[in-house]
Amino acid sequence: MSTLKIQSKFKPEKEKTIAELADKMGLKIKLPCDGKGKCGKCLIKVIKGEVNDPTKDEEKQLKKSELEDGIRLACCVIPKGDVSISLDLKDSK
Repeated sequence: MSTLKIQSKFKPEKEKTIAELADKMGLKIKLPCDGKGKCGKCLIKVIKGEVNDPTKDEEKQLKKSELEDGIRLACCVIPKGDVSISLDLKDSK
């Protein structure tokens, strides 16, 4: 497995999801459900930092153990400050 570390310093607009912020940086995350939290394909892992609580859609798409391990949906996660994430660029699920 390869690792790619991207660090970006910019002040994002408030209430933007990781998927929206990645898109703004030119990184395209697959969003088969158009970022509505319905397909469970845009998996990321929150490594460090504070983010919003899991949404109802995430609670439906992900197992409790996954959520406890920091696995989230990029289309639902809203950072509340500096955040480190890991994402797998191959198809998920």
